Amino acid sequence: MSAEKFISGTCKGEKCTICKKPATKKLGEEIAHDDPNPIRHNLTAYVCDDHFDMIVRPYVKKSNQLQNKDIKHATTPRKRWNGEPIKRTKYPR
Repeated sequence: MSAEKFISGTCKGEKCTICKKPATKKLGEEIAHDDPNPIRHNLTAYVCDDHFDMIVRPYVKKSNQLQNKDIKHATTPRKRWNGEPIKRTKYPR
């Protein structure tokens, strides 16, 4: 296995939309199920690593913060309908 970073063939020959460096990532619009024209081609943009990080990193950081919060319902022991605690077994790894 190569130590080189994977770059999709779809990016080869493309330039970053922002700085014109060689593109390494392709960003695409997700077409919603209720879009008035659902058979259209999604909007796409090619970007370099630096601009990909600039666009995506704030959302990844926020997502990680939300996942790491102490969520009460995730830590509360679950109980059966009769109030008896549910015993969970650990899966072998």
